[in-house]
Amino acid sequence: PGDYPQSYAVGAYDINNAIASFSSRGPTDEWGEDDCIKPDVSAPGVNIKSCYTSSDTAYQSGWNGTSMATPHVAGACALLLSVDPTLTPEQLKYVLEDTALDLGDEGKDNAYGSGRIDVLAAVESLDEVPPLEPDFELLEVAVLTDTGYLVPGESNEIEVTIENVGQGNGPNTTGLLACSDPDINITDGEGSFGNVPAGGTASTTFTFDVDGDAETPKAYEFDLTVQAQGFAAQLFNFGLQTPTDKIDDDVESGEWAWTHTGDNDQWHIDDYRSHSPSHSWKCGGIGAEYYADNVNASLYSPPVYVDPDAAKLRYWTWFEQEFEHDIGYVELNDGSGWATLTEHDGVQYIWSEQEFDLADYAGAVVQIRFRFTSDGNGITYEGWYIDDIQVSVPE
Repeated sequence: PGDYPQSYAVGAYDINNAIASFSSRGPTDEWGEDDCIKPDVSAPGVNIKSCYTSSDTAYQSGWNGTSMATPHVAGACALLLSVDPTLTPEQLKYVLEDTALDLGDEGKDNAYGSGRIDVLAAVESLDEVPPLEPDFELLEVAVLTDTGYLVPGESNEIEVTIENVGQGNGPNTTGLLACSDPDINITDGEGSFGNVPAGGTASTTFTFDVDGDAETPKAYEFDLTVQAQGFAAQLFNFGLQTPTDKIDDDVESGEWAWTHTGDNDQWHIDDYRSHSPSHSWKCGGIGAEYYADNVNASLYSPPVYVDPDAAKLRYWTWFEQEFEHDIGYVELNDGSGWATLTEHDGVQYIWSEQEFDLADYAGAVVQIRFRFTSDGNGITYEGWYIDDIQVSVPE
C-alpha cells in the first residue's frame, strides 16, 4: 500500500547512498491521484544486520529490502517522539523530510523521495517545527439534478468537494451550508467530509428546497463553513442558478440576467445603434468609439431550457471588425464544454438576423455566449452589436 497518497513510503539505499535496484520508484497514479511522488524518504536497506528467524538471540547480516529501510524510519519517529511526545504524524513527516539529505534529482524525487533521513538534524530542528494546520479550498459544487441547475418547487441536492492544501491533517471535518434568500429552505445543511489528510480531497452532500413560485432565472448565493476538529473555521461563498424557460430580450430593460467578463471587457448596453429601438449590446467603445486591442471578453446568457417545440436561437447583429484578426464567436454550452455555433468576421453594415437550430439540445439547459476577440496590432474598428435575442421562443 505504499503507493497510496497518504501512506508514508520508504526507499532503500546502500552504504554508498546509491538507491537500491529493488527499491520501487514513483510516481504512482493509483487511487485517483495523478503523478504522486513516491517514496517520501529513504533509509539504509542494503546488507543490513537484523534479527534471524531461527534464533531468539542471533542476528544475521546481509538482509536487503525496503522492509529493512522502513524500520529505520519507524525508529527515527520513535526517537523524535521520545524528545517531544506531542508531535503529530504530520509534524513527524514534515521534520523527517525537511531535514533529509537531498540525493538524486534536486528536490523530492521518485527515487529517494525527499532524501536520506538524518535523525540528528531532525531532533535538533524540533524547536522550529510549525503547527501544520489544514487549509481547505473549495474545488467543486455539483448540482445533482438532470440539468445540473436548481429546480424550483423541488428538493435539490448538491455535492461539495474540498481539498486540503495545507500541511496538516483535517480531522473530523464538517461543513455547514447557509443561504439568506427566502426562496431557499435548507433541509439538510450539515455535512461530514470526514478526515481530510494533507493533499487529500473529500466530498459531502447537502439538500434544500427552492420555492416553486421563485422567479426565474435567478442566482442564489450560498455560504459554506468548513471546520476541522480543533482548528479555525473557513468560510466559502458560491453561487447557484435556476434556469429560465426562454430568452426573449430586446435589450430595452437593462442587463436583465446577462453577465459579461474577460480581458479588456467592453460589453455594455449602447444606444448608438440598435435593430429595434433603441438599445443593443455592444462590445467596443461608447457610441462610435472603437474597441480596444487584446480583447477576449464574453457576454453570457442565463441558463435557458431548450423547448423541444421551439428549439431555436435567433438574434440580430451588426459589426465592423478587422478581417481575419478580430472575430466574434457565438458559442453554446450544455454542460460538456463550449461549442462554436458560428463566427462573425470582417464587416456587416446592415442589421442581419441569425438563426440556429438547437434541436440537438432539445430538453436540455444551455448557456449562450457572445465572445469577442481582438489582437494587439493597433488596428481596431467600431465593434460588434447584438440585439433582439431569442431562445425557445415560438415563431
